[in-house]
Amino acid sequence: TTQMAYFLIDGLTVIDLKISPLLVLSFGLPPETPSSFFSNNLVNNLAALLGVSTNMIRRVSIVSANNNTRVRRSGSGYTLIVELRTDEARNLTGYNATETEAFL
Repeated sequence: TTQMAYFLIDGLTVIDLKISPLLVLSFGLPPETPSSFFSNNLVNNLAALLGVSTNMIRRVSIVSANNNTRVRRSGSGYTLIVELRTDEARNLTGYNATETEAFL
């Protein structure tokens, strides 16, 4: 797909726009706690399942059905969102009460 980006800048502003290939996959999961779903091998398991290297997996999020209206209508559970990117990975880890994120 094609997307447009619009910027309003003054004479002193510089914008570096970097475009990189990104694939976002979304899976519906049965009800369970994010802590029971996440394990030490989650990224390795996803990489093996998708047939990609682990450094391409950038972000793994589990979003509760309580926080997503579309998921709530289809039944309780979680949505697993995986972002795959081909540029160089960062080594970061983060946690949020409504969304769990693991960065490689």
